[in-house]
Amino acid sequence: MLGCGGGSLMRYEQQIRRTFDVVSTSGNEFLCKCPWHIDGNKPNLYANGKNGKFLCQSCGKRGHMQAITGMLPQASAQDLRDRMAALTAPEAPKPRVYNEAWLLRYAHVHPGWYERGFSEQVMDDFNLGYDPTKDVLTIPVRNTEGELLGVITRRLDDLKPKYMYPKGFPIGRYLFGAWKLRSGERNVVALVEGTVDAIACWDARIPAMAMMGSRLTKDQATVLQVLGIRTVVIFTDNDVAGREAIPQVHDALRGRGIAVRVAVYRPYWRAKDPAELNEQRRRKAFHSALPWHRWKEIVC
Repeated sequence: MLGCGGGSLMRYEQQIRRTFDVVSTSGNEFLCKCPWHIDGNKPNLYANGKNGKFLCQSCGKRGHMQAITGMLPQASAQDLRDRMAALTAPEAPKPRVYNEAWLLRYAHVHPGWYERGFSEQVMDDFNLGYDPTKDVLTIPVRNTEGELLGVITRRLDDLKPKYMYPKGFPIGRYLFGAWKLRSGERNVVALVEGTVDAIACWDARIPAMAMMGSRLTKDQATVLQVLGIRTVVIFTDNDVAGREAIPQVHDALRGRGIAVRVAVYRPYWRAKDPAELNEQRRRKAFHSALPWHRWKEIVC
């Protein structure tokens, strides 16, 4: 494809392996994952170990290994270091996947969900339930493909922590609600802290995902990128931790081709998070979110 002649010494093999994520080889040619675009994690870039040329058949990026240093996209160097570390790091165990019938044990009505003002539709969509054996509300959690990974429980007493996740569940690898967004289907989504905040946004017809915390991890940022999200509206809690999370989320998305806007609470709303706002105010905060540079001007 790139003019390879088998059997001769490959001058650029080591550099190709250091620079790209090599998936397979054939003679002088290396099939790699392209660092310039996201394509469902598929390898589309061909590099030739003999003549040093490379070409991505998906995005069209081409060049020569001698000039690769100035061509790599922003954050690529860190990505490559992470990839190299991953070669020697033990693979993280995959969470258990449950059959949908397993949820029937939690198919109980509880006033706790109605008190939040949720519609019947959203309670059905998210399979919100109740565990009478432990006296806790239940929220099913799924991976990006929609497979059931267990339930998050919410205590009804005053003890903490209020929310408990399935044992061994890797929170930082998933975004709650991501399964409701097919790749490329939505351009703008709200990014919130808690699962209940995400559900409340969906009830107000706002596509949303929850970080399940106040920090956006690299894996979660990659989920947004793979889903083809063009703009993220940061809609964190209305408290000190929520406000401190805003620049961290922005930094985590830097260099990924995702625009950032910030939802702003009006002082008279007196709400601590998106779920405490009524539907009208949730939509107002989302649709009137400030561009990142404008928010920074106001804050600074």
